[in-house]
Amino acid sequence: MRYAHADEQGRTAQRGIITAAHADDPVETPPDDSEPDETALGDDTVHTEGYEARSYIRSGGCEGWVYTKKRSGHWYAKGVIRSRRNHCLMLLETRHGSGGYVQVSNEYRAINETMSTGYHWDDRGYSARVCIQNYDNTEEQYRCGRGV
Repeated sequence: MRYAHADEQGRTAQRGIITAAHADDPVETPPDDSEPDETALGDDTVHTEGYEARSYIRSGGCEGWVYTKKRSGHWYAKGVIRSRRNHCLMLLETRHGSGGYVQVSNEYRAINETMSTGYHWDDRGYSARVCIQNYDNTEEQYRCGRGV
């Protein structure tokens, strides 16, 4: 599936989306709270594949994070949510450059399980973040992790 996206100058670019999660992508638990390795290139950052520790966010029994993968020379990101006891909602947002974040995934509901979105474009100039909501706390709105 492909979506057209207009950048700040109104140019249209194609963004590929890989929709299926793959069995070789471990998403059940973040490995630890350590920072992922990164290499800076000017204003852009090159990801390492896998769990992005800086993206982790938690609300009660709801945890979310971003998981990245390089395919065919391009970077993709997916959101992951784990519910330990609460009713949790999650979505993935991306932004290009200094623009605002835009929702790119469906909304996912998890209850005592781990779920992930499909992979979404996250190549040079893009940033992805996961947003979660503890649905059991009726006053809480979506809270978003740090973009990576």
